[in-house]
Amino acid sequence: MFRILSGLLLAIAVGLLPDETRAATFNVPAPASLSVTSSPSGKRVIYQGATNFKYRVMVSSNLNTWSLLASNVSTTPTISIVDSASTNRPMRLYKANSLVTPFFYKGTFSGAGGGGGSSSGSFIVLARTNNTTVFMANNPGQLRGEYSTNLVVTQADDSAYGSFILGTTGRLQFASNMIWGQFTNNSTGTTGTLSGLQSANVGDFSGYAGIYFASTITGHGGTARILLCPDGLFAFYRTDTVTGINDGAFDVLNVTGSTDIYLSGSGFKHVLGQFDWINKRFTVNIHELDNSQSFATLNFTEPVF
Repeated sequence: MFRILSGLLLAIAVGLLPDETRAATFNVPAPASLSVTSSPSGKRVIYQGATNFKYRVMVSSNLNTWSLLASNVSTTPTISIVDSASTNRPMRLYKANSLVTPFFYKGTFSGAGGGGGSSSGSFIVLARTNNTTVFMANNPGQLRGEYSTNLVVTQADDSAYGSFILGTTGRLQFASNMIWGQFTNNSTGTTGTLSGLQSANVGDFSGYAGIYFASTITGHGGTARILLCPDGLFAFYRTDTVTGINDGAFDVLNVTGSTDIYLSGSGFKHVLGQFDWINKRFTVNIHELDNSQSFATLNFTEPVF
C-alpha cells in the first residue's frame, strides 16, 4: 500500500514475495511495517517486523528503479535506518519485505533406540526456505552419529515425517521458535521424544554458518560433514568405511575456532578441529580407536548465514 508521509511517498510492502507461496507457515514472518521521520543526517526509516527473520528495505526516487537500502537479520522488533542520500533528493520512496528465512533448531532426544539400548543425545536441524531439512546429531546412547536429509516440511500442520534416528520412523513438528517430535523403533514399537528451540540467526559465526563437507578422509576412508550455526554451535558427522560405524559429535566452537571433542560417546576416539576464517573451511584430525589418525578438510558447500 502507499501513503504520503512528511512530503514523501512511502511504499510499504508486507508479507511474502510473489514466488514464496507455500503450505508450511513456520518460517513465514508476520507482516512488517515502515515509518519515516526526519533526522539531521537524512530521512530515518523505521522498520518493524519479526525478530530472527531476514528483512529487505528498498529505496527509489521514481517508483520505477529500486535499490537496496538495507538488508539483514532482524535482531530486535524495530530497526532504524538512516538514508543519508535523501538530504539532496526532492522525493524518496521506500518499501520493505520480511522474508521467508532458514532456521536452525537445537535440542535433545531420548528413547526408542534403533537397535539395542536407548537413543539419547543432542541434535541440530537446519530448515531451509524451500522446507527441506538437514538433521545431524550425536547419539552416544547408541555410540554413533545420526544424519538425515529425507524430511520435507510439506504438511499443512508444519510437520515432516520420516526417519531421522536410524532404525526408527517419526514426526517432526516445526514452529518459528521451537521444534518437537516423536520417533518409534521399527522393530520393537517403543517410542522416543525430541524437543528443542530455535537458534539465533546471528552470532560470531554469521557469514560462516551452513554446511561443510569433505568427500574423502585420509586414513579411515569415508565422508565428513559439519553443520555450523551462527552462534558457533555445531554438529559433526562422519562415515567410516573401515569400521562401518558412523560417528557424531556436538560442541560449540570457541573464539579461536578450535574444538577437541570425543566422538559418539567414546572416551578415547576424538576429533581435533580448527576453523579457517579466511578460507572458510575446517581441518579435522580424528584419533581412531586403533590408534591411527584420519585427516580431512571440509569445504563450505552450503552457506546459510
